[in-house]
Amino acid sequence: MRIFPVLFWILLKGYFQGLAALELTGPEAVSGLWGRSVSVPCQYHEGYQETPKYWCSGITWQSCSKVVETTGSEAEVTRGRVSIRDNHTLRVFTVTMENLTLEDTGIYWCGINLRSKSDFNSPVSVTVLQGESTFNPLHDTSSHRWRTSPYVVGFLVCSRSFLFNLLHMGWE
Repeated sequence: MRIFPVLFWILLKGYFQGLAALELTGPEAVSGLWGRSVSVPCQYHEGYQETPKYWCSGITWQSCSKVVETTGSEAEVTRGRVSIRDNHTLRVFTVTMENLTLEDTGIYWCGINLRSKSDFNSPVSVTVLQGESTFNPLHDTSSHRWRTSPYVVGFLVCSRSFLFNLLHMGWE
């Protein structure tokens, strides 16, 4: 009979962890071309507009090191080739990595710095590709070069936040 309280606790714990994961969502994976840039949108819920947001690098969230962090305002913060900007109205912060190198490939994390408790976080796999892209729906016919829009990246990649964005942001 002791198994039921333990099973209930495990299910309840998983339920609340799942709810916390919905507080911050981002694409599971993005890719960009070597030498170009990639932008990653990270969506959060109401109530965290003034809270600092960050982008960190590491295989696990516990071992990640912060690359760039906002102050809680909407001002863009740049550190090296990486910038972060928070839009309080849309409740989305966007991280842009410029002049991509192959060494930029790895696991990154969108994060909200809660200070008093465990931060909300969402992993993003970043892949840097060499050469020209073979597919992009935003083909620029005037120069016969491919271009990427940071606003389309979230819709082009397979993302667990797609449904969340669709329901909460609507079509623009």
